[in-house]
Amino acid sequence: MQAEQFYIRFEKYYGLKLSRADRQLIIRMLDEFRNPINQHHIKKVPSTEAYKTIGIILETIENYFGIPQDVFKAKSRKGEYVKCRAIGHYFAIKKIKNMSLSEIGSLIGGKDHATVLHSFKTVCNEIETNALYRKEIKIIKTKIDETKD
Repeated sequence: MQAEQFYIRFEKYYGLKLSRADRQLIIRMLDEFRNPINQHHIKKVPSTEAYKTIGIILETIENYFGIPQDVFKAKSRKGEYVKCRAIGHYFAIKKIKNMSLSEIGSLIGGKDHATVLHSFKTVCNEIETNALYRKEIKIIKTKIDETKD
């Protein structure tokens, strides 16, 4: 109710005479300004470090699989390219905390958030069920960590 008290003082000081509906609207706006209800809508801007990390991830995948970034980032359904993109999405989600799934997708293959999430789940499933895949991911992770340091 501090917003209402503030508004009453403000109204008296400036001699305002507003309708009850206008007054309630202003009070609600003051409350929301003081205590934002939808803070989850406030967008966090990715740091330059996040973009560097994406670059390191993509470069590591390129070197490991021997497939150029522009090839596996292109819109192709070829299995080896899809695998590279999926691994890129997986590591981007794991390593970068202030970048949305949509932003990750747009940087790695021009994909949407749903595709990025699907890629992440697919890689997680493969890690659990496929020993060779798990080994590849472990090697790539080690190389990314070495490059970042």
